[in-house]
Amino acid sequence: MIEAYALVLGALMLLCGALADRYGRKRLFIVGTAVFAIGSLACAFAGSIEALVAARVLQAAGGTMLAPASLAMLSACFSARASKARPEERRSGPGRPLRRLRP
Repeated sequence: MIEAYALVLGALMLLCGALADRYGRKRLFIVGTAVFAIGSLACAFAGSIEALVAARVLQAAGGTMLAPASLAMLSACFSARASKARPEERRSGPGRPLRRLRP
């Protein structure tokens, strides 16, 4: 049995990634959060199984907007931080703390 949430999530993931590139990651993240919240509220007040499935589809659409936008924002945040770091801060590994003790 295929769940409605998984079906919508798989079907819209690439589309939402393209929408995040086109309209902005932050905007899509905010809209996705609102749609997911509305879907969650609809799930809470669903009076029948059909209404619950429809609300889960709405929730999945919001969650699908959240996933690529949040990952893209995290990637942009950490890549910007890494590019601002000095060359000696970019190195990592188990011996990194000991490198500061060298003359």
